[in-house]
Amino acid sequence: MNEFWSGFVAWWQELGKSLYNWLLVSKADDMNLLTKFIVALILLILGHYFIKFLMKVLRKISGVKAQIGIDVSVKTFSLAVLNVILKVMLFICFLLILGVDFTSMAVVISSGTVAIGLSLQGLISAFASGVVLLRTKHFHTGDYIKIVSSNGTCEGTVSSVGLISCTLETFENQHVIIPNNQVLQGVVTNFSTNPTRRLTIEVGVDYSTDIEKCKSVLKGVVAEDKRILENPTPRIAMVNFDEYSLTMKVVVYTKLPDYWDVFYDIRENILIAFRKEDISIPFRRVVVENYKGSDAEKATISLMQNKNDR
Repeated sequence: MNEFWSGFVAWWQELGKSLYNWLLVSKADDMNLLTKFIVALILLILGHYFIKFLMKVLRKISGVKAQIGIDVSVKTFSLAVLNVILKVMLFICFLLILGVDFTSMAVVISSGTVAIGLSLQGLISAFASGVVLLRTKHFHTGDYIKIVSSNGTCEGTVSSVGLISCTLETFENQHVIIPNNQVLQGVVTNFSTNPTRRLTIEVGVDYSTDIEKCKSVLKGVVAEDKRILENPTPRIAMVNFDEYSLTMKVVVYTKLPDYWDVFYDIRENILIAFRKEDISIPFRRVVVENYKGSDAEKATISLMQNKNDR
């Protein structure tokens, strides 16, 4: 068995050596420029389709692995980097077959690299930031995050982290693309890290409202919703004296998947309970008085006197 594998390996080595000598050593000087170009072009086309096939297989394999917990962003980023590296290697082989002298091109390549680096420093910064984001794992694909940067605020569900940008799907079903360097330099709030979320509701009631009755009604609304967790214990209190109302505050906790449903349902349930118990929610009112005849003259004189007194 060992002899078989030794012969098999030796055969591949000999085949590779023969191909190398045929393409680059023994007959390279005998080939004219057209022949070199045709051979290099064929290799370039075959290599392109091979890389495309290889990436398709790797994406399929990585899709299966995603079911056991590998983050989609890491896979996407890694496959994109691998795709670029393979295509660069293919292009170098193309130039080697054409007989390009890389030693004479070293100065040109180095100068071009500096020029490209300066012109693409923003993209390079975004690329490096993408590597850091995937290494630190501040958030994963599927997390709901909020990003506050120098260019503004955006929040949504992370759909992917690419080579130079991060994509979010907002609550309004908008597709937002943010450069990785802005994400890394901004303030990121990840709402999906903890298994539970805190929900705070503030509602104003009239100054004539019985506070104990109001708190009892709010406790009933909270107790009826089974999606609201008992631990941590919900908190209900009066927190402020506003201009037209007393502010009642309700603090509850829910499991992460139930957050948005509770967010909307509890407000509706509070309004229905307040109407049922005759608890009024105040709002600004404009009182218009209509005077006629001598009453209008008296009202005008009174307004002028008040204005003069001021």
